Amino acid sequence: WKPEEKKTPRGLLFFVHGGAWGSGHAWMYRLLALPFLDLGMAVAIVGYRNYPDANAAEQVADLNRAANELQRCKSDLIERIRHTSSSLGVCLAGHSSGAHIALWMLVDRVNHAGMEMSKDSKTTIQAEKLVFDSFIGLSGVYNINDHFDYEASRGVEELSPMKPACGMTRDNFKSSSPGIRLARTLS
Repeated sequence: WKPEEKKTPRGLLFFVHGGAWGSGHAWMYRLLALPFLDLGMAVAIVGYRNYPDANAAEQVADLNRAANELQRCKSDLIERIRHTSSSLGVCLAGHSSGAHIALWMLVDRVNHAGMEMSKDSKTTIQAEKLVFDSFIGLSGVYNINDHFDYEASRGVEELSPMKPACGMTRDNFKSSSPGIRLARTLS
């Protein structure tokens, strides 16, 4: 999952797979790592429990556990990445439902993880937690109400695992929407 052992990677990609909340597995995205490894980056392709074994909030908790475990197990590697002048930092990325729960995790970390302003005016989060420098969402769903309307217009809203994974009601859809959560954070 990382480039040549002797070199410090240029960055770390923490990638969350998609799968409409109810399918998909990290191994299905393993080829995604190759171009990033070729660029000299370390890559972690992260899995989580699918619906019905876990709802979206529990999937976010799975991601938090994975991020914290990565920080715990690879803290030396992450520190070397952070202190390399040509570093691309630690990027959180996700595809589809993976982008949804990845952004939800990121917004919650900003809101609840004990933020402090450091001397250089950058926001940092408690040392035991993996800090992300950037986010890339690929075809993500950031407003569940809007996506539910889209699914309903196609007649698939009752077939999709999104509705039960995100709480079944419009009010729960709002609390499951990282775009709405982020807007509240920024206001």
